[in-house]
Amino acid sequence: MTRSVRQQLRHGLRRFLLGSGPLKRTSDRVQMAGRLVVVLSLLAAIPVAFVAAGIARSRLDAVAAAQAAERHVVGAVVLEDTVSTVTGADTGSTSVSIVQAQVRWRAPGGGSRHAYLVVPAGTRSGTTVPVWVDRAGSLVTAPLDRASIGDSALVVGVAVTAALPLTVVALHYGLCLVLDVRRRRRWGRDWARVEREWRALLG
Repeated sequence: MTRSVRQQLRHGLRRFLLGSGPLKRTSDRVQMAGRLVVVLSLLAAIPVAFVAAGIARSRLDAVAAAQAAERHVVGAVVLEDTVSTVTGADTGSTSVSIVQAQVRWRAPGGGSRHAYLVVPAGTRSGTTVPVWVDRAGSLVTAPLDRASIGDSALVVGVAVTAALPLTVVALHYGLCLVLDVRRRRRWGRDWARVEREWRALLG
């Protein structure tokens, strides 16, 4: 490492630490500590994100296991024919789509349940489609799968990676604003005192 590079690094470090020596104020030390916290937050963001993602995955795994124990698939019978095409209002073109249809499934202990579900267009009456129900036979969503759990954990990790340093930077910016206001007020008081002393000396 050349002498000029060492000097540049030393100069950059002094600027980051806001200098040193007897002229360094308490506010400068507080601001320097804030800068160090910002750097630490940037270094800690990824490890903390991994921990947060791991915790989120563990909790979602527990939720998925509980859902899988409470829910199961039954066959629901479509009670009406559905149209096989949807016609565009402007162009007159047709395309295959999905529609709502009434379905029926057996509930535990006898009886049946009815609901409207989204099914492929063109589904015929009497067709059996799978639905998820709970132990009481009520319609529910499917349990969380591995892909959904992985995606949710990834979102948590990315959010923590971005949120931690951004929050610390915002707090540091607010700290700097407060310190600048205090410095200006102190500078005004000190300048007023010096001005009075000069006026007394100059008569």
